[in-house]
Amino acid sequence: MLSWLGAVIVGGVVGHGCGDLEPGVPLVAARCDPSSMAPDNCLDLTVCCSDDPATVAGPEGEPLFFGEHNERSRSGFCVRVSDIAGQGLSEPEGCPIPCNPTWYDQVIDAVCGSGRQCCQSVELHEDDCVFDSVQGRWRPADGRDALASLEGGGDWRPTPNSTHQDPDFAGCEAHAGGDRGSQAFRDCVVRLGTAAHRGYCMALGLNQRCPAEEADYIDACEAMN
Repeated sequence: MLSWLGAVIVGGVVGHGCGDLEPGVPLVAARCDPSSMAPDNCLDLTVCCSDDPATVAGPEGEPLFFGEHNERSRSGFCVRVSDIAGQGLSEPEGCPIPCNPTWYDQVIDAVCGSGRQCCQSVELHEDDCVFDSVQGRWRPADGRDALASLEGGGDWRPTPNSTHQDPDFAGCEAHAGGDRGSQAFRDCVVRLGTAAHRGYCMALGLNQRCPAEEADYIDACEAMN
């Protein structure tokens, strides 16, 4: 599975992978799991920043998996936040602002700021795809499928290669105060998604585009159609 954060501008500052790091440039080292407290989850001086922008109600609602609830997310990247702190970015301080590439342009402008793009952070894997009998095509799994799985009519069974958020619903359970039978729990589950719905706000350079927006790019689900 490919991470696309190797050479794009994160929050107005260029981010690179582990190699070829320059002084003053934030390290975007690797994918990580913000819910994991393992000491080797990220390199020294970096923070595991969620790339999931899901909220309780609308893009500007209470965060479910980022900000003050960063630790509930199962998807993120190790970022050297000290290099980009103080630029009005997300919590934990200095984390890039997470966003959803499928949002309307007006919503992306409101969340990311004028002139920034919302770039998908990780490619979809074929294990993220479900066949939609209504549309007659394969599409990325989303909250509809997660919610249906609670009722025995859907499938939310991630694999080692898939990008399902909150695969065991532990984050949503925490949001609901431990009550899996509550409306709050269901409201969280229906907002779960896969890589197609996660990314970071980025200030791209001249002639740069988000990788998933390249004209010849076909994601894993489209390739199955």
